[in-house]
Amino acid sequence: GQEALERACAAAGVLDEIRAIPGGFDAMVAEAGTSLSGGQRQRLALARALLAHRPVLLVDEPTSALDDRSALTVAETLERVAAERIVLMISHRPEALARVADVRVLRDGVLVKEAS
Repeated sequence: GQEALERACAAAGVLDEIRAIPGGFDAMVAEAGTSLSGGQRQRLALARALLAHRPVLLVDEPTSALDDRSALTVAETLERVAAERIVLMISHRPEALARVADVRVLRDGVLVKEAS
């Protein structure tokens, strides 16, 4: 319902922005979200993934288009989610991996480092 939607958007750090848009959750958005910023699209995608309640969450560069504050919100959310389900994160940013329990580094498709 609406409460679950708002919780997911808050966890993804996009709820305040949705509320600020005229029409809020009922606002029309351009096809493929082209009227949104890259960071807004990323955070909305995370909110949708949170609502899906799948056992595995795969995120690719989840903080690449975010400012530091939003990136921290997303990192904290992914850390909480990882306590309940498997989160696989792909990132080139070492700071994005700071909260990750197990890290595997691949170079040219070869495992070159493991850290737990």
